[in-house]
Amino acid sequence: MGKRSREKRTRRVDVPPRPSGAHEPPRKAPPESPPRLPYAAPIPPRDTPRGGWPADRTAAGVLFALALLVRAVVLIQIAGTPYFQVGNIDSVAYQQWAARLVAGDWLPAGTFYQSPLYAYFLAALEVVAGPSTWVPRLVQIVIGSVSPVLLYWIGARLFSRRIGWIAGILLALYGPLVLEEVTLSKTTLLVATSLAGFALYLRGAATGRARDLVAAGLLFGVSVVGVGQWLLVFLALAVWVPMMLPERVPALRLRAAAAFAAGGLVFIAPMAVWNSARGGGLVLTSGDAGLNFFTGNNERATGLPASPVGLRDTPQFEEGDARRLAEQALGRSLTPAGVARYWTGRGLEWIGSHPRAWLALLGMKLQTLWNGFEIPDNYHYVFMRRNFLPSLWLLVTFSLVAPLALVGAVMPFWRRRDVTALYIACFGYLATILLFYVRGRYRMQAVPLLIVFSAVGVDHVLRAVAARRWPAVAALAAGLTGALVFTNREHCEPAHHGMNATCLGGDTWFDGEWLKLAEWYRNARQLDTAIGYAERAQRCSRPRSVGWNLSWLAELETMRVDELMRAGRRDEAAPHVARAEQTYREALRVGYRPGAMQNNLGSLYAIAGRHAEAIVAFEAAAAARALDAAGARRLATAYVAVGRCEDARRRLERLDQERGLTQPSAETRAILAPCDGQP
Repeated sequence: MGKRSREKRTRRVDVPPRPSGAHEPPRKAPPESPPRLPYAAPIPPRDTPRGGWPADRTAAGVLFALALLVRAVVLIQIAGTPYFQVGNIDSVAYQQWAARLVAGDWLPAGTFYQSPLYAYFLAALEVVAGPSTWVPRLVQIVIGSVSPVLLYWIGARLFSRRIGWIAGILLALYGPLVLEEVTLSKTTLLVATSLAGFALYLRGAATGRARDLVAAGLLFGVSVVGVGQWLLVFLALAVWVPMMLPERVPALRLRAAAAFAAGGLVFIAPMAVWNSARGGGLVLTSGDAGLNFFTGNNERATGLPASPVGLRDTPQFEEGDARRLAEQALGRSLTPAGVARYWTGRGLEWIGSHPRAWLALLGMKLQTLWNGFEIPDNYHYVFMRRNFLPSLWLLVTFSLVAPLALVGAVMPFWRRRDVTALYIACFGYLATILLFYVRGRYRMQAVPLLIVFSAVGVDHVLRAVAARRWPAVAALAAGLTGALVFTNREHCEPAHHGMNATCLGGDTWFDGEWLKLAEWYRNARQLDTAIGYAERAQRCSRPRSVGWNLSWLAELETMRVDELMRAGRRDEAAPHVARAEQTYREALRVGYRPGAMQNNLGSLYAIAGRHAEAIVAFEAAAAARALDAAGARRLATAYVAVGRCEDARRRLERLDQERGLTQPSAETRAILAPCDGQP
């Protein structure tokens, strides 16, 4: 027995007994328990020792196997669709970048305009295994199958093993993430690194162990390099580390925070130094941050982003267009840092001039952020589920996760510092998205942590039912019903600033997905297949642009006419001529780019040998200043065919002059050859 215990025992023995009948002083009433929340229980009790790893290998094995099985089924299914070969905008850009890396171009001449993480990942796999569309996907589904295990540990560490199980199962069955993992997308890597980083953060911050905190910082550093939206969360978690160690002396708490920050800077600092040195000023992880900020914060933006007018929103054009527009506005050349500052300044200027409109804009973005519809950026989840991957119907989506999370997130989190860290990581990331703009793929980084709150919501319901607390069950049911309605309502935005009205639901933006397939088959010279997909786009009930869809179909039909006419198959070309002509006329009727449509219609007539009609269409295009060089040469050819050689000569002379030629080009002489000897 220790000294203190002996002293306490002595004191108990030496205290004289209270005389019989003596007045006893009033006892203090025990402190009242904190009031219960309206429908949610307090923070669920923790059944895992502070700082320890749950020793449950069964859970890890079952969750990994379940996740891998689901991903393998979807991968096999997508392998039988065109999408195993057809890439999206980002995947094609990263594949091309990886090919340059493998060829020896390991560092760019300038800044990293896009995050380089996934390009280096693909390049490393190609060096090891050779070019393949299977290898990256196989590696990704293995990495993705680890994520539910990591989330199980986070849920069990913060709350209970039951919550860990529920969270792990929900993530294993989360359909939008599964789709990202079976396609060429960086999301898989970043979800895994952020979850592993947060798991190590909880362990290291609970014990002050520098090794865990450095490892957590390293993983968060990778996440920041992969997607810049994690930067503010990383900084906030670094500041929060000392709060996680209230029992330690201040010096140890600061050293723990420094260990976490140093780990992250291992990856973040070299990227920022390279970009800033090559960019002519401060550029952190990528050069597109300024443009992204403006895209989500301008007079044309709503719950959906609005790119600057004149910017082509594809990787191969975006950087050059952003620079061109900024330089045109300022009248001078700009460095990459200057371009980023220009677009950031434009966004801040609009916010400063319209603070009320900006607050309203944040409200609209919050509605789209918490909407069950997956706003497409790479792959359109609803489109893929409905048309190519029926197995996705069996999986969980944001429509279920978000309402459960709203119920589970209502708890007195401030009473526990580790739970507060979960709020910082999850809702801090989502708040960063609101500062920029909302896309389903950007939101997905926070979904695993949001699923922990979903699991807490399920646990609230289960505990209330088990305890037969029927008023609490009714309150939970009412809260969940309201959250379901809010999340799954169809959000619509009216037409504005020349942009079409949009509703998030149904077959919205399906036409764009069909046209992506049409474009891929067009480039592969499989025109009949391309036409079939363009016709599917025509049948969408909510087209992005009726005229755009008509133009695509008509141009594909024109290409098919040209192909058949060159092969001498005029009879087979006739129905395609009729369909193309009718489709161009419909595009003109709806007012879609009249000059361009007349130019394309003239090309159709010229290819079909209908010269008089070609002249009428080309002259209408010229009057609208939409006659391109190819159209001008075809117009001259049509003039020659009907004997208007002087008109042909004037048209070709003007074309040669625009090209800076002082003598007729060989092409001009060939077109005018039938006119030799004519006045």
